[in-house]
Amino acid sequence: MTQTKTTYCRICEATCGLEVDVEAGRVVAIRPDREHPVSRGFACVKGMKFGEVHRDPDRLRHPMHKVDGVWERTSWDDVNRSIGASLRRILDEHGPHAIGLYFGNPSAFSLASPIASQGFVRGLGTRNVFSAGSQDCNEKFAVSQRLYGSSLIQPVPDFASTKFLLLLGTNPAVSQMSFVHAPHAMDKLRDIADRGGRVVLLDPRRTETASASYVEHHFIRPDTDPFLLAAIAKLLVARGHVDRAVVSRHVRGFESLEDALVGVDVDACAVITGVDVATIESLAEALGTTEGAAIHASTGVNQGSNASVSYYLVQSILAMTGNLDRRGGVVVAEHLVPVIKWVTRAGLDRSPHRSRIGDFVPVMGTMPATILADEILTPGKDKIRALIVVAGNPLLSCPNSQRLAEAFSSLELLVTIDLYRNETGELGTHALPAVDFFERADFPLPFLTFQPEPFVQWTDAVAEPAGESRDELRIFADLAEAAGIPFFGVPGLARAFRLGRKLGRFDPFDPARSVDLMLRAIGLDLSKLRAAPHGLLRAPNRPGSFLGKRVLTRDGRVDLGPADLVASLRALVASTASRRAAIASDDSLLLFSKREKTSHNTWMHNVDSLVKARRHTNFAHIHPKDAASRGIVEKSLVEVTSATGRIVLPVAFDADVMPGSIAIPHGWGHERAKSLRVASATTGSNVNDLAADGPAATERISGMAQLVGIRVRVRPHVTAAQGLPAPAE
Repeated sequence: MTQTKTTYCRICEATCGLEVDVEAGRVVAIRPDREHPVSRGFACVKGMKFGEVHRDPDRLRHPMHKVDGVWERTSWDDVNRSIGASLRRILDEHGPHAIGLYFGNPSAFSLASPIASQGFVRGLGTRNVFSAGSQDCNEKFAVSQRLYGSSLIQPVPDFASTKFLLLLGTNPAVSQMSFVHAPHAMDKLRDIADRGGRVVLLDPRRTETASASYVEHHFIRPDTDPFLLAAIAKLLVARGHVDRAVVSRHVRGFESLEDALVGVDVDACAVITGVDVATIESLAEALGTTEGAAIHASTGVNQGSNASVSYYLVQSILAMTGNLDRRGGVVVAEHLVPVIKWVTRAGLDRSPHRSRIGDFVPVMGTMPATILADEILTPGKDKIRALIVVAGNPLLSCPNSQRLAEAFSSLELLVTIDLYRNETGELGTHALPAVDFFERADFPLPFLTFQPEPFVQWTDAVAEPAGESRDELRIFADLAEAAGIPFFGVPGLARAFRLGRKLGRFDPFDPARSVDLMLRAIGLDLSKLRAAPHGLLRAPNRPGSFLGKRVLTRDGRVDLGPADLVASLRALVASTASRRAAIASDDSLLLFSKREKTSHNTWMHNVDSLVKARRHTNFAHIHPKDAASRGIVEKSLVEVTSATGRIVLPVAFDADVMPGSIAIPHGWGHERAKSLRVASATTGSNVNDLAADGPAATERISGMAQLVGIRVRVRPHVTAAQGLPAPAE
């Protein structure tokens, strides 16, 4: 018998509503939910194909451990005893910092997973916690902590009233928007244009978004966004487009920012960025004179070498022009529950530790993943000897996978908790099966801060767990008990958790009970959400409700003069001459990533229907002029070499790519994933082999890796079959 159930997607921040047909506890069909109050019948192809992940015969369905190099099935009791004993031994012999944890992107889309990991980390007491955030978005958390007093305050565009929208490093036609809940984002951009507004996108490629008739596109060289933003900020100050009343009432430190902008050379910034002076002036004029202007900068900016300065300038421009907390500008969502205050006051977004390697301050409680290999391979006290990886594949998603593979292979214990045994998992000692998002209850708590159109939705699990899969709360509680680690620092809590579940009694970690308690605090309850399975709209965001009321700095004012950000801006300005000179200094190309509709990071490449039509899984996209000058033939193999590594892949001539740059999709290179029959048969290359790791390659303020703007050389691939020596691997 087929049942139709309502839930929502948890692949990205759009969290689109879904209807699913379920037979015998398994999802057999997926449709967009037309009654969802925000997504309104939209869902992307990846969400529609998640049923193939859910039913995939290659999914990890039982606990596994490696015996003499061979993977074997085991029981949960045995695997918990084995892992627990190893953790306990390492903890006793080397202390808590010898055990590390890494959390991948999907963890953020689960209510239970962050709770579980926090319980384990706080009980263990390790500082060595890493996440995908340092490859993706941590500069936004680091900057918001300094400017607004909390990492979790993230202003979002007020799309419904915006008259001018500047987009940087984003391609919503393919991937919606990061850090903004915006299902069917292109409709929102079209609406701005339809009411007479202006949408401008700067990107090194004429993307699917840029190709829309209602989007004005300008090329910009990869990793030069902070120079563009500095030039805009300089012009705003010079031409009197600063809202002095707002700055006087709600801002401190503006004088430091203003002084740092004095040395900005707008003409030089135009040369560096490839954006002409007239266009820069036009952007500054629009931001300075439009009442209701917004900026959204996304992954293409986040992954640059000066990510924190870029986001600092974005927020500063919005604040100085009066477009922060303004209708049509950017707004700070009012939350269903006071999540930000709870997290900030409890210190859950901070850590008292600094890293052993590089002396980095953690962001959102996590260290830079760029130093993970160093923390494992560098001898000494607190060297990492055991690592637990949750919903992640750092071997492909972090820089310099060759060195990371060496590090992972040297570990005494490597445990992965995931849907699959991926490339990282293949190097592990134990692999534990986790439930997918159809198999767990959820509430989009982390994304209430990203909603231009506020709503809430609860979903129960709509399918049975695959095989012996378990949720992370149970997995971590059992591991804590097996290792003698007090869950959340409370002795006996893990045992009480296990017994409560076994006996069917009150479970303090049950997501439904936790959400119900939060809702009751504001006069709602879970039964009301369950009675509205498509979700409920909340009161609209109120411009004017943030400044002077909800800023969490000590004095309640936005700080535009943090010393480290101002110093970084000064260093950027001081580098102008050298950056300008580098443009013509050699024949290298600047690398950036290319998003694709049928690909998502590293973890959906075992879906046959998403990859079967691809003759090759990723290409090096370059402008025909750059190919001709290098003697490169269309669709031939090329070598792409950086100071760190080298990859070989076919080239695609693409006139939509800015000359002097090269676009390569990320997430590929699955030859190590032996248990994934579809993914391991693909022929892609891991673009992150070109990125550097280590402290010197890590942005100091946010711990971000540089994955955009890497200088690479491209040449035809010469093989031994052509009578010449093959390049060294």
